[in-house]
Amino acid sequence: MKSVTRTASVLDKFLHIVSIAIRIASVSLIIGLGILAAGFLFDLPPHVIGTGYNHADLGFVTFTVAENYLPDHRIIWCEVAMEIILALICMIPAHLSVKAIRNILAPMKNGEPFHNTVSTNLKKLANYSFALGIGLNLQKIISNIFLVKAYDLHLLLLSEKISHVDFMFVFDLSFLVIFGVLLLLSYIFRYGEELQQLSDETL
Repeated sequence: MKSVTRTASVLDKFLHIVSIAIRIASVSLIIGLGILAAGFLFDLPPHVIGTGYNHADLGFVTFTVAENYLPDHRIIWCEVAMEIILALICMIPAHLSVKAIRNILAPMKNGEPFHNTVSTNLKKLANYSFALGIGLNLQKIISNIFLVKAYDLHLLLLSEKISHVDFMFVFDLSFLVIFGVLLLLSYIFRYGEELQQLSDETL
């Protein structure tokens, strides 16, 4: 039991740091959104807001687009703003997930792994992981769609050696596995809590 309490204490301290990092990241995203908003309102030149407008990132491939084929910088700003908004939305379930895990660890630090709050927080964590998975998928897909449309990648990639280009926007469902495992764990811990309660009542 000592190893459980010690591990729970270490993890709780680490998650406290993660929670602070999430808050800092959220503030940074809000500042970035404010800078983009200022760019739109005051019609600031592109270089004041940022750089790298001629780079199109496709994961393991990065294109440097010639100046004549660059999209309007406002379109790129819209893409970045959308990504920031989605990232901010994702920060909510991320923060709540960390909070739920810390609530799970709290009774474990006191040597009570089957406390009656553990299963409830595991169920919450499962729901938060589901929401986070949806948010991250939407962020990735919307970013890729913007990228394809803004830079006209169909035309950029077509050549005498390439006759047709298709883009597939895949919805990654791996988060459902995490959701299912956490939900199953919540039921297991709920059963353990009931057994613990029966044991306490017997004693």
